[in-house]
Amino acid sequence: MGNPLMVFENVKTAPRRRLFTLWGVPWLATPWAWASVPAFLAAGIVLAVIAGAGETGEERAVLGLGYGVLLLIANVLHSVGHIIGGKWAGHPMDANLVTATRHINIYRGHQGHLPRRVHLGRALGGPVMNLVAGALALIAGQVVEGSLIDSFGVMNVALGVVALAPIPTVDGEVIWRELLK
Repeated sequence: MGNPLMVFENVKTAPRRRLFTLWGVPWLATPWAWASVPAFLAAGIVLAVIAGAGETGEERAVLGLGYGVLLLIANVLHSVGHIIGGKWAGHPMDANLVTATRHINIYRGHQGHLPRRVHLGRALGGPVMNLVAGALALIAGQVVEGSLIDSFGVMNVALGVVALAPIPTVDGEVIWRELLK
């Protein structure tokens, strides 16, 4: 099997540096992981341009940087959801690998013998976290009338829904495979 979707580094051979440990799961980074920050910021600016956010180009750029930070936070929340899902299922990931484009759940050894509930729990953790965070942000955005809060809600819901799609190397592939067994 090759690299996961949208990952350009070779995740099998790329050196890894330990960043920190969260709930017993080490977070590792490839040498190009730093590139994810400007990539998310650039994606945020593109979103701001597409959405027509702000009155001027300067406002659009600032809002776009804000969107980029929110995208980065949504991505981290997704990984935290996988950690929680794995813990809940009784078989947490061995590590979370931060690459230049996305985070990868690392599981060592053969995983096929694990029960369906383990695969489902681990795979559902990320999308569920994003859907819950998105719903809460959308509710909060209505209460405080905050456009960035609403945007964070929409980003999380979108990430959660896309992650549920049956696309190879995305959570939905595992979820649908296990549900259809």
